[in-house]
Amino acid sequence: MSMTSCRHVEQHRAAVAAAVMWMLCFIPPAAAQDAPAKFVTPFSLDEMAAKQAIIETDRGQFIIDLLPKAAPNHVGYFIKSAKRESSHASFAHVIIRF
Repeated sequence: MSMTSCRHVEQHRAAVAAAVMWMLCFIPPAAAQDAPAKFVTPFSLDEMAAKQAIIETDRGQFIIDLLPKAAPNHVGYFIKSAKRESSHASFAHVIIRF
């Protein structure tokens, strides 16, 4: 291989590497573009305080203490989902104890 050919190959590799780096830095991945909006709870901490979820199964029930100070958006989403599901017939029934 001649010196000119080697230099041409190295220049091509450098150009390809630069293009790949540019794409990685400036073009957002498809997953990030299609990601749903982050849920932000509409409830205040006072509205979510001292709540429990009672899960009923065919083997009995169990209770989950909801901790809004530790995870306000998770608790808010759980409460919102439970309220929505309580108006629809569903195989799972969740009750929020007030």
